[in-house]
Amino acid sequence: MKSTPRRAWVVATAWLLFALFWIFCPHQLLAAEPVLSQPIYKVKMEMNVLVPMRDAVRLSTDIYRPDAEGKFPVILIRTPYNNNTAYYVATGKFYAARGYVVAIQDCRGRYDSAGDWYPFIYEDKDGFDAVEWAGRQAWSSGKVGMLGVSYVGFTQWLAAAEGSKYLKCLFSYGSPSSIYGDTWVNKGVVYLMDAFTWAYLMDGRTNQNMAAVNWDEIVWHLPLSTMDEAAGRRLPFWKDWMKHPNYDDYWRQQSVTERYARMNVAAATVTGWYDDGQNGSLVNYLGMVKEGPAFARRNQKLLVGWWVHSGPYPQSPSYTKLGDVEFGPDALLDLETYELRWFDYWLKGIENGIMAEAPVMLYILGENRWREEKEFPLARTQATKYYFHSGGRANTLFGDGKLSPAAPADNPPDSYVYDPADPVRSVRRAEGGARGGISAFPEDQRVNEQRPNVLVYTSEVLTEAVEVTGFPEVELYISSTAVDTDFCAKLVDVHPNGAAYNVSYAGASCFSTRYRRSFEQPELMKPGEIYKIRFQLNPTANLFKKGHRLRVEVTSSDFPIFNRNLNTGRDFYHATEMVKATQSVYHAPVHPSGIILPVIPRK
Repeated sequence: MKSTPRRAWVVATAWLLFALFWIFCPHQLLAAEPVLSQPIYKVKMEMNVLVPMRDAVRLSTDIYRPDAEGKFPVILIRTPYNNNTAYYVATGKFYAARGYVVAIQDCRGRYDSAGDWYPFIYEDKDGFDAVEWAGRQAWSSGKVGMLGVSYVGFTQWLAAAEGSKYLKCLFSYGSPSSIYGDTWVNKGVVYLMDAFTWAYLMDGRTNQNMAAVNWDEIVWHLPLSTMDEAAGRRLPFWKDWMKHPNYDDYWRQQSVTERYARMNVAAATVTGWYDDGQNGSLVNYLGMVKEGPAFARRNQKLLVGWWVHSGPYPQSPSYTKLGDVEFGPDALLDLETYELRWFDYWLKGIENGIMAEAPVMLYILGENRWREEKEFPLARTQATKYYFHSGGRANTLFGDGKLSPAAPADNPPDSYVYDPADPVRSVRRAEGGARGGISAFPEDQRVNEQRPNVLVYTSEVLTEAVEVTGFPEVELYISSTAVDTDFCAKLVDVHPNGAAYNVSYAGASCFSTRYRRSFEQPELMKPGEIYKIRFQLNPTANLFKKGHRLRVEVTSSDFPIFNRNLNTGRDFYHATEMVKATQSVYHAPVHPSGIILPVIPRK
């Protein structure tokens, strides 16, 4: 059949469009490159490669790479937890099969690496040297990314601040921002159980047997500075921590909060609302989007789930429950694929759309769904103060403490006695783990709310849902018979059946009054004088449902998650003497104590 003029025009136009597509279309589309790197390579392993640092100390590095000719991007993992564990072996093989070189390095002084082990202080320079080494190898494409959880996440940030041209991106889970600011010490109070059990675990070249210690007994030991000896060890870094109760140059070298302007890298930050590393992770994200170089500010991702420090357990795809709280099928998230997409984009240049997605992904507790956002904290946040009210008897959940947006009348203060010998105990459960049995889960707080030294302020039953997403802040007008003491607060979601669940990491937020002006220069109080203190609670994203109630607990201890303030004003790291203190919380027109909630308007 002969072509008509119209048909010939159509055919010619089609060929012209195809030619233009061929010229201008990205090559990966023409080649139909897969959205995800596929496991097409056999894996070659080189174990215990000794990588030299600038001072000639050599660090043991296990290398997994495709068994093929060519250059490949590198994923570097720097760990103090043994680079040859099953998790690291599986990670190395997973990425090497997909066209990456994975270099997993024991930190200085740990396992097969030479040198002296001392936490945190070597990771910036050693991290830079390791990145430089990885970027220059014959099998390297010159693009390096870093990956890891907790301490292994922290090694990334410290290395990034040193400015290697090879380092292109980070993927950091549950990472600290400052060892003083949010890890071992927070608001002047020591995360006692977490800090000491970690120090004990990490004594020496290899991990220690945690079952050797009766943790229920050892946490009561005073002074804190000899707790290591009471547990049968001498921990130099523990003793050094105890020598530096205030924020100083010792702690500054273990912080990244003053280094964001030097970190010109893309970073994906991942944490969970019940992760004890949540606060540091969020500080890192905010530091990068506010203070990082222009490139870095544009290329940050934040993903906050419902999980604890270990993240969503990869070995249990149906894992959707913490403690007694079930988060439902929408809680599931394929984090492994998200991580792979991140590295595919930044290290291989695969246009998989990840950077076109919303920069922030939050799991909203209570509502139990994921939500995309443009920023964190959310721009539409309405800071809403809920005030404390009572007739002076807010002690226990059976008291008269109320929480309301209405300003307080001239109410009498609430008071309780804080005795360091009988502190409010952290809510615990057996499966909390070997490190003291502390649970990070949402737990029913009523066991503590029945104590007379816990003030409880509860709202009326909600007639409509209230979403709280961001950093709640407590503003307290307080006095004490002590010259120094602590105040702790916790935000709680009260269910219709009366169960009262914490909406972020299980620990309260505690504040040492000596640091009310400065963490560098403490200042004692005058007994009986009224002071205003304001401090952030652990961040959250929680929908308080219709029919629920909001609750705030106020007390002076959460032990042994936090150390006990002994109320004497002395250096509590080396002190043993303790005294009782009568604590008062004021809520009147001139002293309007309460909580400032980051309320998100509901559509």
